[in-house]
Amino acid sequence: MKVGVWGTPLHCWSGGAARSLAERILEAQELPDDDARLRFALQQTLQRQPNAKETKVLSEFLQTQRDHYNANPKAAQQLLTVGQKPIDNNIDPAELAAWTSVARTLLNLHEFLTRS
Repeated sequence: MKVGVWGTPLHCWSGGAARSLAERILEAQELPDDDARLRFALQQTLQRQPNAKETKVLSEFLQTQRDHYNANPKAAQQLLTVGQKPIDNNIDPAELAAWTSVARTLLNLHEFLTRS
């Protein structure tokens, strides 16, 4: 995934909202592992639980993003500068960037954007 320029107000909003959601996911003590965090993320965004295929796809995407941001700390910092909220320095930037990418993906799903 390539992080680019945020071209529209919706992109800017979803970037800041995605980071806030990622922080909330990572700070939740009751979420002991990635599967619980993914279920929480889908419940918060789509108001439903993921099916097995969605869990697999999101888990693989999360790992890809972790690998990318662990190998590219500057890219993680660049992604985390979106939004006005200060960055939580208690969370590993690569981990926060990976979860921000997952959250941004969920926030940009047609199912989220067109929900009535």
